[in-house]
Amino acid sequence: MEIRLRILSDAMLRLEGGHKESNCAATKIPIRKMFERLAVLAAVPPDAGGDALLTTPAGGGLRLAEVQPLRVRLVLEGPAGVLHVPVHYNEVIQGLIYRYLDPDLAGHIHDGGYPEGPRRFKLFTFSRLLGRWERAGDRLRFRGPVSLVVASPVPGFVASLVSRFLSVGTLQVADQPTRLLAVETEAVPQPSGPVRVKLLSPLTVYTTLQTNQGRYTYYFSPFEEGFAAQVLRNLERKLHALTGNSQPLGGAFRPVRVSDRNLHIVRYKGTVIKGWTGIYELDVPPEAFRLAYLAGLGSKNSQGFGCIALWERSGPGD
Repeated sequence: MEIRLRILSDAMLRLEGGHKESNCAATKIPIRKMFERLAVLAAVPPDAGGDALLTTPAGGGLRLAEVQPLRVRLVLEGPAGVLHVPVHYNEVIQGLIYRYLDPDLAGHIHDGGYPEGPRRFKLFTFSRLLGRWERAGDRLRFRGPVSLVVASPVPGFVASLVSRFLSVGTLQVADQPTRLLAVETEAVPQPSGPVRVKLLSPLTVYTTLQTNQGRYTYYFSPFEEGFAAQVLRNLERKLHALTGNSQPLGGAFRPVRVSDRNLHIVRYKGTVIKGWTGIYELDVPPEAFRLAYLAGLGSKNSQGFGCIALWERSGPGD
């Protein structure tokens, strides 16, 4: 079996010319031509690990000396082209990530994370499962390829996942043998000024209130005052936890195309969480945008919330 590895950006790779014994002929190519051949689909043996040979349609070869992707799109397919998952599957995907992550790194992130005051951030996020689906009782049935975006600014996090995924080829998702069809690395955009983003998984921000009946979790709506401030303050705390930068973030965040249909009610380990998808405008410094793109916006990112992507207009009316 072969797995397709699509390299979408040279910014996260260090490559060296060379060759390696393989079923495909490999030849040395000049350094200046390396970057011309990155955006190709390459056949990678499942046991190649981090020292894989990338082969191009022209028959040339590159040794992949080091891969440090920060964000990837995994393309999966269930048995006979059908993948069944619970309606509330966030815990399933989170478990998949921790199971295949390097054990030491997984322990560090799960048990400690990155502290900021009393809070500890895991600093990774993932999207919903993206594909054609239908509901069947308390489960969802995905037909054909299914995509999952995983991102983290933590050094080695995504690279560890990619290496392990490529080594096994077939993953266990909700107790089903699931083929890994492709791994696509995604470059981190570098916008200047306001940019519109879409939520690939619901965005949630909340506060905990003390009432006569006890503690109560209040989830903010994008239509309320305080929603944007909560999102930006959360991003500021993550930046402080990761870099030590304690300067006020500033910036702006507002809904652009959001309606009641974008409200999602998610159950995670017995807890009800409210989150919102839709299109929003985000205006923050480049360092903060990079962190939002890799760690997510809002709270509970490691539980499958707040994963964003740039929004592209699809027509004149958009």
